[in-house]
Amino acid sequence: MFLEAGHTLLRKGGRLAMLVPSSIYSDKGAGALRRLFLKKSRWSHLYAFQNERFIFVAVDHRFKVAAIQVEKGGKPDLLRTRFRLGPGDSPEPHELETDIPNENGYLLVSVSEIEEFSPHSGAILEIRTPRDLEIVKKLYANGILLGDRSPDGWNIRYTTEFHMTGDSELFPPRLKWEEKGYRPDEYGHWLLGNWQPYAGPKNILQRPTDLILSATARRQCRWRMWRTSRCLVSRSDGSPVRLLCGRLSKDRGEARVQVGAHCMG
Repeated sequence: MFLEAGHTLLRKGGRLAMLVPSSIYSDKGAGALRRLFLKKSRWSHLYAFQNERFIFVAVDHRFKVAAIQVEKGGKPDLLRTRFRLGPGDSPEPHELETDIPNENGYLLVSVSEIEEFSPHSGAILEIRTPRDLEIVKKLYANGILLGDRSPDGWNIRYTTEFHMTGDSELFPPRLKWEEKGYRPDEYGHWLLGNWQPYAGPKNILQRPTDLILSATARRQCRWRMWRTSRCLVSRSDGSPVRLLCGRLSKDRGEARVQVGAHCMG
């Protein structure tokens, strides 16, 4: 936010220099801002360091900080990069005053190379030496990127498991599930069924074998034996149903297909 606001406030030819988190050169969410700095401005310097020497006392030692300089409206040119990372190379506080302005310590990376190494997100690789840059160029020249979407690419897409932050729309509140008839059983499994009040014995040896108790032991429902199946089954009207991975039961003379747990009232 501060980078974007600062860039907006600059006049043409004005320069912006700021200490920001390393996400400016690495994270996908900052891709649009990187493109603005690299293609419509002149991003001249990127100096990144890790907080191993606790330059920022209240910040974790693993946190990475970037000092950047951008000229608004400038002609895109070579980006001067320097990465001082890890316990062995992170700078001491007194070094920064002379190390950041030292032009000889930077590695020159062109905008075309950044696009070649990261064509979709525009992330800037943490390349430290000219030798490392040459090796990376050879690797990219003779290989296929995992994210290459051309006919010669592997068409790989990245994804994550479900989690309640990024997929919050898939996790309705507990009240919504209870309104649909779901209740947690005594083992913590949420089951859909015709739950009825219960005041009988709680011991599993003293109650019917097909009776399931809720977590509070105040409600019960009945269950039927299920078996996993991968097959084609028929609905009651005779139309086929493809069962990829589910449970098949026969109750009252008809086939029932249910994905997930289900108990019969």
